Amino acid sequence: MGSAHGAQGVGVLLMLGQGVDKNVPEAAAWFLFAAARGNPAGEQNLIAALDEMGDADEQAIVKKANEIADELGFEINVVFENDEIQLEEREEPSA
Repeated sequence: MGSAHGAQGVGVLLMLGQGVDKNVPEAAAWFLFAAARGNPAGEQNLIAALDEMGDADEQAIVKKANEIADELGFEINVVFENDEIQLEEREEPSA
């Protein structure tokens, strides 16, 4: 499930409520993760999810996207600022 395409698919299921309860903020986090990993459909669907939510808490979506990355074993941070999506490698903690 670590692929950007798979993450985009999970987002679609959540956005539409297919087989799961509809959860647009959660879908947005999956779309953000997919977009950060280079999936253009993830970026398009993120925009649609944000539009549907209206006044979205973007920082909560970023936090959830980073939780998804952690759960999938990625050592990355998803950053979403000024409508730009970026991926940053996590720095090793200094000892």
